[in-house]
Amino acid sequence: MSDTSREDARAATLAGKLAAGPLALGGTPRRPGVAGTLERYGKRLLLHPLYPWAGRWLMLGFFVLLTYSAFFGRPDPRLNFATVMSWVVWWPLLAISYLLVGRVWCAVCPMGALSDLLQHGIGLGLKAPALFRKRWLVAALLGVAILYQAWIEEVTRASVSPLVTGFILWSFTVGAAVSGLVFERWTWCRHLCPLGAWSGVFAMSSAVEVRADPNVCLASQCTGIFCYFGREDRPGCPFHQVPKTMQTNRYCSACGNCLKACPNDAISIRLRPPGREFATQSREMPENALVAVVAVGVVAFQALVMTEPWAALRQQAAALPLLSNDALLYGALVLACVSVALGLFYLASRAYARLTGQSWHAEMSRFGFAYLPLALVAHIGHNLGHLFNGYALVPGALAGLAGRAAAPAAEGAPNLVLWQGLEIGLIVVGLAITAWAIRRICASARIGSPRPLAALPYAGLAGLYAAAFIVLFALPMATRVT
Repeated sequence: MSDTSREDARAATLAGKLAAGPLALGGTPRRPGVAGTLERYGKRLLLHPLYPWAGRWLMLGFFVLLTYSAFFGRPDPRLNFATVMSWVVWWPLLAISYLLVGRVWCAVCPMGALSDLLQHGIGLGLKAPALFRKRWLVAALLGVAILYQAWIEEVTRASVSPLVTGFILWSFTVGAAVSGLVFERWTWCRHLCPLGAWSGVFAMSSAVEVRADPNVCLASQCTGIFCYFGREDRPGCPFHQVPKTMQTNRYCSACGNCLKACPNDAISIRLRPPGREFATQSREMPENALVAVVAVGVVAFQALVMTEPWAALRQQAAALPLLSNDALLYGALVLACVSVALGLFYLASRAYARLTGQSWHAEMSRFGFAYLPLALVAHIGHNLGHLFNGYALVPGALAGLAGRAAAPAAEGAPNLVLWQGLEIGLIVVGLAITAWAIRRICASARIGSPRPLAALPYAGLAGLYAAAFIVLFALPMATRVT
């Protein structure tokens, strides 16, 4: 048989396998039951031609309403559509989305949509600076973005100021627009957006992932890497990822580009246990693990500044010349919270290394991510409390948007029993996930000492973090927008 005939036969065989579906290419069998059903419908959604732009246009309309209300709406934050919907409704729901669907907000974000429109219309399409590929710089930018997002909210008191809320929204929008005009793909979302940094870190604890089946990729002898480069009128991954080798959700928004560009049906959406990613990663980098611990400190800071004892301390601090400046006061506090979280993690790593004879530097790289689920559920619990105690403001905010006179809803005292019970219950769940991740990481390690003893420093630290969150959540806490 000639070489041409062999190629024709191979092409015919491959075409037949593609027609039969991914199982014929040696792919992983589809899961049965509810999980399999959810995965199939999730894949259909990501492959739908209207996704994600239907959601993007809807969010662009929502963003226009937010902007109008922020700059021209009622000055009372309890009656202003921008403050109520941003801080009481959207922010808590965004926190929940990290756990359920990962970074999917970035797929429908109106700022990202505007950036894409400008990029494809009049953008220069330049590559992102090589500086952005420096590991420690990337981690530093990520950490600064997370700290900035938490700090700016408190310093400006954005949740009680419609104007400040509008300016924050538009500062992000201008950044996204400029990035879209100059750079290719989602440079702003990956490297510079403070909200994107927060979303990417917490998406690593998500219960879903978009991945390629390497068996299908190999069987189909894919050479085009269409999931990365795109194909015809179908763009590739905006985050510069290859699903076959991707090990983290940090740079995946489930935008569906890779599924639509892949001609071999190799990519799908999968359900997974939250936290599994931390036990299966083979590329461990200390700078990224440290950012995960930074998130613990930032979430503690966000909870602390909402407590009534902090309000009393803030009044006392205002009498001191240096700490009377909110920017310095909140800057010092967030750095203190992060420093305590990092310091405790360093001590736990040294203790683990002493017990096992391993390098403490390497262990920090492996175990840091295990604390992300605990930080995420604390973030969710804290914000859900604000939603449950502030949802009564929504009708008044809608009336204010429509120009109708309305009195602020009588919130009364927050339901502390429900609020605190919810928060503490979620902390227990987060602690269980973190303990499971620590156990999995220990099980995969080659150590000489008994694993339960070796895991004790990190497990004890998880308990200490959890206890600190429970103490914070047990304190009387103020509500947002009031």
